[in-house]
Amino acid sequence: MLRFRARNLGIFGLVSMALYLVFLGKPVAYIFPTVVTLASLIAIPAGIARHKPSHPGAWWLMFGGMVFHSIAALLWVFGSAPVYANGTTGFPNLFHIAGYMCLGAGALLLLGRRRFREDPAEALDTLIIVTALGVASWGLILRPLGSNIDLDGGVTALITIYPLIALATVGCSAQLWFASSGTKNTSMRLVVAALSTLVIGNIFQSALVLADGQTWGGG
Repeated sequence: MLRFRARNLGIFGLVSMALYLVFLGKPVAYIFPTVVTLASLIAIPAGIARHKPSHPGAWWLMFGGMVFHSIAALLWVFGSAPVYANGTTGFPNLFHIAGYMCLGAGALLLLGRRRFREDPAEALDTLIIVTALGVASWGLILRPLGSNIDLDGGVTALITIYPLIALATVGCSAQLWFASSGTKNTSMRLVVAALSTLVIGNIFQSALVLADGQTWGGG
C-alpha cells in the first residue's frame, strides 16, 4: 500500500508540473527536462530509503547536485535570470558549478568505494572511456562551434567544461552499473538515465551558445 501511494503521488506531481508549465505558456521543450528532474529528485531519496545503501553519502551528494541544477533552472525559467548574457556569466552558473561538483564527487565516491579498491584496472578503464568521450565532444562539437565567436574567457570555459564534467559523471556511474550486478536496480537505472539526459542537454545548450549566442537565457 505504501509503495502504491508513493507511486501515485509521484505521478500526480509530474503531471501537475507539466500542466502548470503548459498553462504558463512555456514551450513543450520545458516539460521534458522538468519531468526528468522531478523523477530524479523522487527516485534518489526513495531508492536510499528502500535499499538502504551502506554508504548513502554518495547518493545524497548526487541528489544535492540535482537540487542545485534545479535551483539554477528555476532562476532562469521563472526568474528570468540570465545564465550567459552579453558575453559574461550569470548568477545561475554558481548553482550549476555547485551541482556538478556534487554530482562528480558522488559518482567518484560510489565507484571508488566499491570498485577501484577491488580492481584498480577498472579505474584506468573508466578514465580512458571518459577521456575519449570528452575529447570527442570537444573536438567534434564544441571547439568547431566556438572558434569564430568572441565570448568572455570565463563563459567559454564554463560552456565547455559543463558537458565534460557531465560525461565524466555518467562514465563513473555507468562503469559502476555495468561492473556490479548488485547495482542493477531501478534506482541506479534512473540515476544513469537522468545523468545521461543531463549530458545531452548540456552539449545541446553549449552548442547553441557557441554557435550564435552572446546571450543565453534572458539578458
